[in-house]
Amino acid sequence: MKRRLFTIIIAALAAVLCAFVFVACGGDKGGDTHPADTAYTGALSAETYASPNAAAKAFIDVEISGDVTDATFVSYTKTADLTEDEVDALDISEAEKEEIESVEKGEIKYTVAAGESDLTVRTSADEEKTYFVIIVTYKNQTVKYYSPMINTGDPLTKSYYDKIFSAENFKNVTLSYKLDLPIKASYQSMSFTMKTTIKIEGKWDEDSYGYFKSTSTVDFGKLGEFMGVSGKQTIVMEQVYVNDKTSKFNGCIFARTKEDGETSEWIMEGTIKVDDGIYEEMPDYGEDDDDYDIDMPDYDDDDDMLSKFMPAFDYSYFIKTKTGFKINSEKLTEYMNIALKDAFDQSGAQAMGITLGKTSASADYYVYDGKLTESVVKVNCKYSMDNQGMHYNYTMNEKITVKYSDYGNTTVVVPTDIDFDSYL
Repeated sequence: MKRRLFTIIIAALAAVLCAFVFVACGGDKGGDTHPADTAYTGALSAETYASPNAAAKAFIDVEISGDVTDATFVSYTKTADLTEDEVDALDISEAEKEEIESVEKGEIKYTVAAGESDLTVRTSADEEKTYFVIIVTYKNQTVKYYSPMINTGDPLTKSYYDKIFSAENFKNVTLSYKLDLPIKASYQSMSFTMKTTIKIEGKWDEDSYGYFKSTSTVDFGKLGEFMGVSGKQTIVMEQVYVNDKTSKFNGCIFARTKEDGETSEWIMEGTIKVDDGIYEEMPDYGEDDDDYDIDMPDYDDDDDMLSKFMPAFDYSYFIKTKTGFKINSEKLTEYMNIALKDAFDQSGAQAMGITLGKTSASADYYVYDGKLTESVVKVNCKYSMDNQGMHYNYTMNEKITVKYSDYGNTTVVVPTDIDFDSYL
């Protein structure tokens, strides 16, 4: 039960953080060593509008307003015409430029409402804000907005966000993940430290395979002695995703674990394609109360592994930085408080006497040449537990660092001991 209790705590926190980490990680260099994010030069709207005012309103509705930002258009004022050189610098095809009559820049005024969004995360109070936008008028008198380059401190636009998280960017990539989670516990005059470390090395190629190897270590230290839990436990998990559409195993996942020196056999989940049709291969794993059961993710055409690289929230959480972007700390902290409470409640932690305190969090993302290169997520969380007449206080200072590399140059090597023929 005690071992189960600690894994519930870790799992609840990890489940919430997954939304902010985008699957993979690496080393924290510090923001001042990352190159400037200069690749994004803006984007033309896909839709056309009847007037500059309508296009400016659409910019606020589409590019700024989002899940946690309830933005309302107030007004648009033209400030200047763009020069010929400025127009040439816009990311617009030459063919479309031939249809343009004029290009101007102007100031949009808008408000961001106070209150609760669908995610019940607070937004900032009602306050008139400004954003500069480019308005393109065509010879047929239709109008588009051009979402411009974003200045440091400005809210992220949907166009920028969609470009960074385009599925094309993640079709071939190498990733590296490291999570450090020290938990400090105190009881009366005694204090203990428990540490969880998770490392994941992964390679992904949408046209061949994906391979991920994770090593998770929990070191209970003196806290383990006090709680009657063995000191240090490590589990290694390997997963192979078959992405090759010509393979009979396309869409299948193979997984195995190593724990206490014992390595399991490869277990397959998915549908095997055969000459006379398709049949479902659904192995019976049976009931197992072990805290470290193999967790086989869902994998199908609508929710494949590639989707795990995508964030679980929208652009309205973010603010532009010189080297990429970051999550608005107020919104992130409140989200963590809400999401962690939900995760702990669903895990049954409350019934075990666990009470959550407040949380603080930060998340920074670094971009180079239009692609995500690294993320650093930090979370500080306090909670207490009353168990068998004893009161404990806990502090978690979690840090996850992420790196993405070798975009377009990643080669996946499949473990040679997977006997594919044995599954046919």
